[in-house]
Amino acid sequence: MFALEFSGSMSVESLAGAFELVDAVFATPISLLDPPPLVADGRIALMVPSQPLIPGSQYTLSWRPGADPADVLGRGLIGATGNIGTIAISGEPSVIPSVVAVYPHDGEAAAGDLTEVLVIFDQPMTVGDFSNSSFAVLVDGGPPPANPVPLPVAIPGAVPVPVTQAWIWSAEDAGGTRLSLGVEQPVTLSLSPLGSELGSVAGGDLPATDFSFITGSLPAPASAVKPFAPTSAIGLDDLSTDAPLVEAELSVAAKATGNGQKLGVVARGVSRANGGEIAVLGQSSVAEGEFLAHATGSQIGFGDGFGQPFLADGDAAFGVWSISGTRRSQVRLLDGELLVGGVQALLLDTVPPIFLGFGSNGSQQGFLISDQTDMVVLGRATERIGYAHVVSSNGSENTALGEFPPVVISGNAGLFVAQPVLLGALDPDAPLIFNIEIADRALNRAAPILGIDFVQRGVLAQGPGAAGSGTLLVDVFDALTLEPLEGATVYSHQDDGALISFLGTELTDAAGRATPPASAGGALSLVTVELDGYDLFSIHGAPTRGLQILLHPTNAQLASVKGDVTAPVVSGLDLSSAAIETYVADGRLPLEDSALVPGAEVVLDPELGVYRQNYGPYFMRPSRLGAQSAFVVNPLATELLPSFGSMFLLAFTLRAPAPPLPSGGTGSIIQLDLEGLLFNAGDEGSAIDSGVISIPMTKPFGTFGDVAGTPEIMVEARSPGSSDPWIVGLGKAFTDDQINWRVKAAWPGAFDVVDSGGTDQLGFMVQAGAIEPELWLRADMTDTLGAESSVRAPVTIGLIGLPLVEPPGVAFPPPASSGVGTSFNLVLMDDTPAGNLGYFRGVLTDTLGRRWEIWRADPDGIGQVSLHFPLIGAQGGIPLSGVLEVYGELWVGSTLDGGNLLWSEISRVSEIHARSGSHTFNTD
Repeated sequence: MFALEFSGSMSVESLAGAFELVDAVFATPISLLDPPPLVADGRIALMVPSQPLIPGSQYTLSWRPGADPADVLGRGLIGATGNIGTIAISGEPSVIPSVVAVYPHDGEAAAGDLTEVLVIFDQPMTVGDFSNSSFAVLVDGGPPPANPVPLPVAIPGAVPVPVTQAWIWSAEDAGGTRLSLGVEQPVTLSLSPLGSELGSVAGGDLPATDFSFITGSLPAPASAVKPFAPTSAIGLDDLSTDAPLVEAELSVAAKATGNGQKLGVVARGVSRANGGEIAVLGQSSVAEGEFLAHATGSQIGFGDGFGQPFLADGDAAFGVWSISGTRRSQVRLLDGELLVGGVQALLLDTVPPIFLGFGSNGSQQGFLISDQTDMVVLGRATERIGYAHVVSSNGSENTALGEFPPVVISGNAGLFVAQPVLLGALDPDAPLIFNIEIADRALNRAAPILGIDFVQRGVLAQGPGAAGSGTLLVDVFDALTLEPLEGATVYSHQDDGALISFLGTELTDAAGRATPPASAGGALSLVTVELDGYDLFSIHGAPTRGLQILLHPTNAQLASVKGDVTAPVVSGLDLSSAAIETYVADGRLPLEDSALVPGAEVVLDPELGVYRQNYGPYFMRPSRLGAQSAFVVNPLATELLPSFGSMFLLAFTLRAPAPPLPSGGTGSIIQLDLEGLLFNAGDEGSAIDSGVISIPMTKPFGTFGDVAGTPEIMVEARSPGSSDPWIVGLGKAFTDDQINWRVKAAWPGAFDVVDSGGTDQLGFMVQAGAIEPELWLRADMTDTLGAESSVRAPVTIGLIGLPLVEPPGVAFPPPASSGVGTSFNLVLMDDTPAGNLGYFRGVLTDTLGRRWEIWRADPDGIGQVSLHFPLIGAQGGIPLSGVLEVYGELWVGSTLDGGNLLWSEISRVSEIHARSGSHTFNTD
């Protein structure tokens, strides 16, 4: 590798195909990495041959005919023809490394205050030797404003590959923002001091070496943003009003330069006219004494006389600099996403989106069917959506986050979830309509969609009580498609506390409705539904007159997903290392399984410089919108570490929304890329350690047996529209006696739900409305007989412990019993915490896989609860018979409302879930 220095910051696109390297003797061409990587803020191009250059040989570097190199302002390079120079390769390379180039130059007197420090060595260096001690930067004898560790230059591509001959450093905070080194400050770079030597791969150490430079007298602007919404994009409204596109905050030193100061602005992107690279630049005046400077599109020269921008739609990178007389500061890049780590370009978008349809695949036209609480609008458009305003026919809107609220989440394929209209469970006989207006991330609006029927299905309880109502209103739907089921038999029984009495049956009509008789005199209504091809379903004690039941197809298959997780070698995350563990998490996995999928085979691709770890296939519940996340953790992290979060949670990424898959469907290969995670997932100067919780936990006593393995600790976030919480953090459980456990968990700063003042702030996923403003610590504990107790605790409340409860063990029928019959009481142990609403579920499964599930609200939280499987055979039904497997479940939630509830909410918001172990018995 060798380097070529320019007098200004070059455009990497203009250097593509610009060079040719040939053997000076044999005229043999040597291919170079194209385009060459640019470092030192674009002033130095690294020439990386595709094959090692031969010691003792000479090579000629030339401009390729037709080359048109230019700087980032679009100014062409003068004299870019013919030979550039000759490169001579030493015949006997030494194992002792030396520095062949440094930037800023040693002794430079007016370096930029935001400068990137570059050191190029004559041979590959040992990565593990580089630290803030062996590569030490001092400003006026003291520490710089930020001091990240130096990094090897990474060859850009699908996966960056490190070049260990070239190392860079800059004063960046954890979010990737450059910090000023100050005005006219002496800066010293000390390499390989005694005790912190830098070694080469060949085995030699660099002698101690010092370099120095002085920063210039005019500092770059302190910050640069787009001042008006949307702050991350430029749309049609911005262009038509000529509003300021740029706001720059000037430093005190720049403000003090007096009258006549100007702000220089450049915008770079792709030419709308010919598809090539283009830069437009202009200036705006700054009033004396002002800290804020602005520039409009016309001042920048952003568009033509017809308001059409010169740049094509896509990324538009803006840079600003201070001008005072003949002095020019270094350029500060505008950051379009302040809450996201790194410097993000603005999005230029001049094409409004087109709405395609409702539902996850956009197939619903003129109506939307949902099984979620509230009015949550799910749809598809021709592009990623940024905003969605929903107005219900009852006057309610989804404007809690603004008049034109951001969407909960949207994918590049146009799938979006709007912020909810808070309506709870709706009366099935009083449907609502809604209007929606959507806009892309640049606030270009699609035509409003008006008069859409909103259909909510899966309402467990809504409206007046069932007792004394004469008839029940029972609606039956397919649990996966939410379509009505015609011809289902609805059985109605009465439970007066002493006797179960048959009241009658009725078949559902084309709309899926039946109106069987209700119980009378305060007795409980026991409703059972049977349909060929579907599992049996009962609810013991219909809570309200209106009741919707979701039947599961007996032969429904789980959907499968597989993919891989990748981590660039340059990131330092060796996925094959025994010192780390990787997991993919998905809340849509079957509830009886772990929500964590360990990584499997690891492949190192040396050409791409990437570790690739396969996962799956794993099997998930179909027809559920959710999210997939990937974690890299350090299993050796101990509870005594003062910074447990950053030592334990090494990397994280999230894919949302993850679209539903049909029954038996196969997910496309999912790649979860870990590159840049620790910056992109973080905020407030700390990507991982912004959230850590420590809390005690005791295993349940009674029938709960010895703990199997180690409890699983996760952190969940609830997102409107998602069927299951997102898993956004992990933790560990520590114990000395397998009874008392100490739990620690951590989550990325992007999901921080606590704003404690000062420099602390809410995570950007919270601010954007992607998740509700609470996180839930989840602990899952399983005993050796298969019983499980799970709890979710809010992280913002100072709990003294995690309230794991005893699973609802099956007291009757006992294991291996026989002669039970096809109608009996399933008796479960009741450990519902006092004052909470709980729901019990009993599940029978025959040898052919047909199930019968029965639900009952917890009557008193004391002793036992009975769930009655009624005698349906006498009315022509086909009950389960023979050898049956049975288990019981308990769901408890402080926000569960027995009079306003959907089935989907029970598993989504319950804080306690416990499941007994299973056993078999015989009805015969």
